Amino acid sequence: MVNLLYPPGDATGERLAARLRDLGPGDLTICWGRGEGPEPGVVLNDRMALDNTRDPERLREVLRLNGVRVTRRLTPLLPRVRGYQVHLCDLEALAVLKRHRRRGLQEVSASPGSTAEKVVRTAARAVYAAGLDFAAVEVVVPPKGSPVVHWLDPAPRVEGNLLEAWATALGSLALRHLAAAEARRQGRQPVSALPLLLGADPEFMLQDTQTRKMVAASVFFPRQGSVGCDDRVLRRAPRPAFPLAEVRPHPHSCPEELLRGIRGALRRALELAPYRNIKWLAGSMPFRGFPIGGHIHFGNLRPTTSLLRALDNYLAVPVMLVERTETARRRRRRYGFLGEYRLQEHGFEYRTLSSWLVSPAVARAVLSLARLIALDADLLRRRPLTSLEAQRAFYRGRKSYFRPLFPRLWADLESLPAYAACASEAEPLRRLVLRQRRWNEQADLRRQWKLPIPSAQWHPTERADGA
Repeated sequence: MVNLLYPPGDATGERLAARLRDLGPGDLTICWGRGEGPEPGVVLNDRMALDNTRDPERLREVLRLNGVRVTRRLTPLLPRVRGYQVHLCDLEALAVLKRHRRRGLQEVSASPGSTAEKVVRTAARAVYAAGLDFAAVEVVVPPKGSPVVHWLDPAPRVEGNLLEAWATALGSLALRHLAAAEARRQGRQPVSALPLLLGADPEFMLQDTQTRKMVAASVFFPRQGSVGCDDRVLRRAPRPAFPLAEVRPHPHSCPEELLRGIRGALRRALELAPYRNIKWLAGSMPFRGFPIGGHIHFGNLRPTTSLLRALDNYLAVPVMLVERTETARRRRRRYGFLGEYRLQEHGFEYRTLSSWLVSPAVARAVLSLARLIALDADLLRRRPLTSLEAQRAFYRGRKSYFRPLFPRLWADLESLPAYAACASEAEPLRRLVLRQRRWNEQADLRRQWKLPIPSAQWHPTERADGA
């Protein structure tokens, strides 16, 4: 059954509890502003997440660590400046209400490109960063500035149509988790209407081995194609240039086929840059000030809090444990926040990871684990990254914090029904972590991927194309 915990006398909690109690078999607890110790089965808005919202200073640090802007004073008191109230459940906006001085709260549309859409994105990041599955978020928008979080309420008082929207959303979320739990009990995977597709656009950078300076990717590669340039522009060069290269294999349901596509794209890159003295580099930040990523695309799948948290805890943590700490820490000051994603027409793009293109073994392990986690995310329930201490450790690159947790995280992965099929592909990453090894960001990708090193030398007419 579904057990909804709520503070005594909370009228909204009472009504929701009555609506959700008899949804179906299984153990699921929804904490509507109240959590009491370890609960059996699935727990939504668990006690650790609720603790993040009860202390304003704790909440401030959590949000700032994750790149969320906050007001000078976090407080449940209503803001006096122009603001919004966003009701979110599992990253979906149930209602976006704009606050007017005289007319109070009125619902508005979060149309693409609107201020309300930016407000929703900010609110969703705040809810996720705090470890919550749902909340109402107060967001203020300065006359000239970006949305700023003012407060999170994990148990908002609602009534009428908004209460119905909350009951429906929580019911759907509960049923999905109950179905996943039932599938696990029966030793099968939940059935999906469409097959999962994987895609990727990992980035790399180029170095002139004679000067050891960066060479812009746009010197050799086009903007589009299987190997091309990322949109980031280098403006301090004599003319605008694009410093980051990325490979774009065709999506596939099989990680090994996707890896073949990456290898084919790298061969194409070698045709376009056939020079011995142009070195290819991946990782977190091959050159200071130039963070790069290993974005993974999930087709026919929408992002959910449980999926993003599974990717963070069971994929981003192992990758963090093999990264070069110094560059990874600098990268995460602005890029690669926990749960960072971007919606796409095909599904969504997970953007937390640095560029795992460092070697085919690491790439194969990352892609295999990404697929495994996406198939069974609702069964992966360990959430160490909900705590403030763990988030501090992640962003500061403190591997010693996560090494004792790693065996339990990996054991959860091994318990999944589909793990046996990808165990050999994932094993190299596990060995790197257990041996406390890290990937080599200065290794030439051409040698790592066993591509032939050309004999020709690059002699630019203008060295200024590089940095």
